[in-house]
Amino acid sequence: MPVTIEHSEAEALTRITLTGAVTFPEFIQSLDVYGRRGPTRLELYDARDLKGERFSAADIDLLVDYFRQHPDRRPPAGKTAIIISKTVDLGLTRMISILSEGIVNFEIEAFESEKEAIDWLTDK
Repeated sequence: MPVTIEHSEAEALTRITLTGAVTFPEFIQSLDVYGRRGPTRLELYDARDLKGERFSAADIDLLVDYFRQHPDRRPPAGKTAIIISKTVDLGLTRMISILSEGIVNFEIEAFESEKEAIDWLTDK
């Protein structure tokens, strides 16, 4: 599967890596599995090796609906950092963040480097 999930309870961090072509249903399925296992407060999505088509505006709406329907799948005061490599991904991530405001109990930010993302997650 093009989505891998690594859990570090010691750091309260989950690293989710997206590689190759990831369909929206595959992504939602991975969120569902991760959420049921017990999510961590901090998430790091690495989308730098993502290939192919990006999620559509309709997919983003469905993702926000998923967040709305499953508030229990994230602990309060969480943070989600997304590492991106393309400008279009920065725009999509910001769209998710804006549409999720007031719906989710965690922050979502996009970064172009892993160091920036980790520093933000860990308040450095």
